[in-house]
Amino acid sequence: MYYLIPLLTFCIMLALLHKQLFRSFFVLYPCLICLCSLSLKAQPSINNDASIRWSDMQYQAKPDGSLMYIVTQSGLLIENSLLFIEDSKGGQLANLLPWEMRQQVSSKALSFSEPVRLGTFEGHYRSEVALAGERNLEFQIDFNVPNHRILRQTLQLPHQEFIEKVFYVDGKEYYFSKPNQNQRREVLVSRRPFISFKANSSASNGFEIVPDSSTSLEIEVLSSLDWKQHRSYWINLFCKNGNRVHYTMHLPQKIDDSAANTSLDKHNRLRNGSFELGREEWGVVFNKRDVSSTWSLVDGEATDGAHALCVEIKPQVAAYETHYKTATIASDYFEAKPLERLTISADLKAARKGQKIKMQLRYVPTALVPNRGSNLIQKVITLSDDWKRYSFEASLPLAAKNAYAVAFEIVGTTGSATVFLDAVAVRSHGIADYLSQAPVESHSDTLRYHRLYEPGEPFDVQTFLRNEQQEKTIQTVRLTIRDAAGSDLHRQLRESVPVAAKSNYLINWKLPNFYKQGMYRIGIEVGASIDTLRDSHGLSLAVLRGRDVSAVNPNNRFGVNITDLREFWALERIGIGWSRFTFDCGLGQLMRKRGVWDQVHADKLDALLDYQASFGVTPLAVLGPGMPKWASRAPHGSSASRAYTYRDDVDSYFEDYLTRLLDMADGRLYAIETWNEPDIPLFYRGTIEEMASFTARAHDIIKAHSPQIDVVGLGLATPAETHNKFLKRLLKKSGLDPYDAISYHPYTEGRRHPARGDFREVVQSIRDVISEFGEVPPLWATEFGYFGYAHDAKPFVPFKNPFVAREILDESESASAYIQAICTAFANGVDKTFYFTLLEGNLLDRWLQGWVGPGGRSVESGFIAAATACDLIQDVDCIGQEQIRKNLWQTRFLSDSKQFVVLWSEGAEQVINLRDLSEVNGYDVFGNPLHFKSINQSIALPLSMTPIYLNIADLREFL
Repeated sequence: MYYLIPLLTFCIMLALLHKQLFRSFFVLYPCLICLCSLSLKAQPSINNDASIRWSDMQYQAKPDGSLMYIVTQSGLLIENSLLFIEDSKGGQLANLLPWEMRQQVSSKALSFSEPVRLGTFEGHYRSEVALAGERNLEFQIDFNVPNHRILRQTLQLPHQEFIEKVFYVDGKEYYFSKPNQNQRREVLVSRRPFISFKANSSASNGFEIVPDSSTSLEIEVLSSLDWKQHRSYWINLFCKNGNRVHYTMHLPQKIDDSAANTSLDKHNRLRNGSFELGREEWGVVFNKRDVSSTWSLVDGEATDGAHALCVEIKPQVAAYETHYKTATIASDYFEAKPLERLTISADLKAARKGQKIKMQLRYVPTALVPNRGSNLIQKVITLSDDWKRYSFEASLPLAAKNAYAVAFEIVGTTGSATVFLDAVAVRSHGIADYLSQAPVESHSDTLRYHRLYEPGEPFDVQTFLRNEQQEKTIQTVRLTIRDAAGSDLHRQLRESVPVAAKSNYLINWKLPNFYKQGMYRIGIEVGASIDTLRDSHGLSLAVLRGRDVSAVNPNNRFGVNITDLREFWALERIGIGWSRFTFDCGLGQLMRKRGVWDQVHADKLDALLDYQASFGVTPLAVLGPGMPKWASRAPHGSSASRAYTYRDDVDSYFEDYLTRLLDMADGRLYAIETWNEPDIPLFYRGTIEEMASFTARAHDIIKAHSPQIDVVGLGLATPAETHNKFLKRLLKKSGLDPYDAISYHPYTEGRRHPARGDFREVVQSIRDVISEFGEVPPLWATEFGYFGYAHDAKPFVPFKNPFVAREILDESESASAYIQAICTAFANGVDKTFYFTLLEGNLLDRWLQGWVGPGGRSVESGFIAAATACDLIQDVDCIGQEQIRKNLWQTRFLSDSKQFVVLWSEGAEQVINLRDLSEVNGYDVFGNPLHFKSINQSIALPLSMTPIYLNIADLREFL
């Protein structure tokens, strides 16, 4: 394109010389301007978010520099890539390199470079993608680590885009055939040298790979399942020399359709964009250690309707709070298409002029660093103290589940800040004015923030109707309350509700009291008449006994992983006594510089111990990972310094740090875990010998200072998948002496329900391995959990670590999974259990594993089930678990004052008959009393996946 510009310029000059001055100028000059404009518009941009963008296409790199995806308006070309490294023994892994690397961006290339250490071998890795013309990319990977080599790069092509399409290898035609579902791996083209690979014959979504002549690449084409059971077409590029992959990719030509990525749909993608319908669909994300800042809906400040959202950031009020505070207003997710062009707009003002705000489009990438949340595109704006409308344009990147959200981040401050927001819209490109999602909108909310009630406490449900039309409307509203099983408990109908033009109508429902513990589902239907009612929305409310405690009990058997101090009310209400990941006490936090103790952070931890104790909670302190660069064994310049132990020459500093930490705790720490998940490279990249040495040294320092503290070792991540290989190798070096307890994470493979995921085998096998080295110390399960949708969850909402989940449970299954897991764990020598994770997260970054919904507003069935377990199992001993008959399991508990069993079926529902009993009592999974009476000298006991508690010593005595 560029060569045409000087050519036309020459033609103009020539015309001027030939006395055709005016006519030639006015004919050719507009053409020149047009061509310049088109040329500039067509050129791709290389961006700091590791992307290369064209107007119709995007290349995205992962944080380690490897290809994440290439997407065009026609569809997804490449959905992922993997780089397989082979060691000298033939072992092959795709996760040996650091997950994040230093990035460099220029006008021509995007590069990543990193010193690498694999075991004891050090070397270097570099990856670059460069523009090689308007629609060409040049890829280059260089790797040099002794005793290791590049085996292959794998490009994964989406089945739905390429199935039954043609491809060519060196001009020979092949087809992406339909997969054979009975085969994990099907070879379409066997491994061979090649000079060209071209996918698809269509120019709109085809691409071509041409290897560099200086490197020897070989190709193999497969239809294959990966470890997540996801099927795609694999283009394997084998590296013959082991240290360099170099090729050019010719991308599809641009489709001549300038409107293809601009939506014709003009409506607002956001529900409740003017906050007339309560707090639903919105939330505010505060710093994890900010418990004093607030948000609310306020009257009298709105630009559209009656309400606006207000956030008040308050200065630090307690030592454990963060000093520098931010807050992010977030919408719930909405669905859209990649490369669609949208306009995000809103009315904003601040109490003080000059307040900075980052307007953001948020999305979860399709591949990312584990545990990482959403990415963003943003625009920084400066607010005044008067309402003003702001907007920015965004071309949507490819996102997980095609889900996007908007956010407004209040730039951090050490003082106070107040920001108001109203009339938020996400509309088609170029449309920045506010429009409601529908002419008549409805939603419901509760007066209280946390939707948790004590038995007999009235539900405070409100329903809001908003009429955006110019004339009055009449609406009919019906509320239904159902129990967790779906049975109707109560109904109310409001007919002929008048909603004036451009106005709101509020219904305060008068509802009966409920005393049974568990979940209650509120369903709201709205329509112009009773004949046109439609499901509009729902809420989930929970009933659970109250609880108030302020004394720590280190004998408590129940813990959770939690990072947000604002939600410690939930631990107290359930009965949880231990927290994990709320006490950042590693060397990198308390001694950021060599030998310099961070007293400010130490004071925060000091106050934090008392804050947690006020809820009856004590932290499990975790020492690693988190090594600072000055102390780490990582190669110089590495981005992964935190994932190594400290060097021998800084041992005196480590001892000083750990001693100071114990001095500060002053008897308020009861256990310290030495590391988190050292058996995976995300958290540990050193050797077995280095980890054994670190663990023993930490144990000796702690015991010399505070012998009453339990030193808990290891926190192993994947016993279900690694078959305890790391554990065996480590115990051969360290023995059992450095451990008062051994911790591990009994996740089932793929996070399957314990009845389907071999949970029992996981907890039994690790005990068997440890017993080979001596008497088994107490075992702590410091992480385990399951992916599960809340009852009211939107199915397209993205979540962290989706590549882990092979199945996603419903809310009831999640509750039963927890009870089955803790019973089986206690029966196999586990002393303490820590669920991962208590909190679902915030609206933008969700775990899909928590019992407390986004922002702490709602709770799930697992919350009530865990509270019941804390009430019943807290002070009893587990004395065994048996399979009574096929799929029927019993776990027995005993104390001086009571005995009971926990029963469930791991398959279909079944009924068993108990003899020699006139009646038997117990509790359901939510702690409600159960009572069974004998009929004809037999009690029929129904059992399902959901456990029940039965007040007998042993079921076998009555069969």
